Amino acid sequence: MKDQISISPGNKKLGSIPSISLPPIKTCAKNLPCYKSCYAKHMCAYRKVIKDAYARNFRILKRDANEYWYQLDCYLEKEHPKYFRFHVSGDIPYFGYLLEVVSTARLFPSTRFEIFTKRYSYLRKLILPIPSNLSVVVSMWKGIPIPKDLRGRYSFSWMYDPKDPDPRIPKVAIACVGNCYECGNKCWKLHELGMDVVIQKH
Repeated sequence: MKDQISISPGNKKLGSIPSISLPPIKTCAKNLPCYKSCYAKHMCAYRKVIKDAYARNFRILKRDANEYWYQLDCYLEKEHPKYFRFHVSGDIPYFGYLLEVVSTARLFPSTRFEIFTKRYSYLRKLILPIPSNLSVVVSMWKGIPIPKDLRGRYSFSWMYDPKDPDPRIPKVAIACVGNCYECGNKCWKLHELGMDVVIQKH
């Protein structure tokens, strides 16, 4: 039997919104200041089942990317979720992956997709128009220079650490309340709203 990708049916923050994830740090840009306090890394350290699920997704992707995307398409075709999140853990591992995210959103227009990323170089290379049902959000962390050339093209998410707040956070940014359904899933519509989001460090 073929390895099957692991799709989470939801979690405490997302509610019943499904997501697919990859291993933290391994799939992320190099030498980021968020490595030390990465919540996904800590979660994998004490939840082997989660660590194994993320590792299996990455193994399938590396072995046969077409199979990875085929299985995801089959899931979306069967379940027709209203919302779908790429990467509660991990990031875009290579540029072609981002192109597939865009293609997937275009293929399933009735689902709203969301992806947060610190892979700024991939966003700079992206010339395809982004479908209106895909929210691509530039993820920020204190210590990472603001990619000013991406302003206007994308909305930003900011990490708020009450012990060490980032003074660059816009005062008008939407504050994450910790549950997507409570705020009406605004992160899936940030670019439409012309807003950034502030997420409490966790």
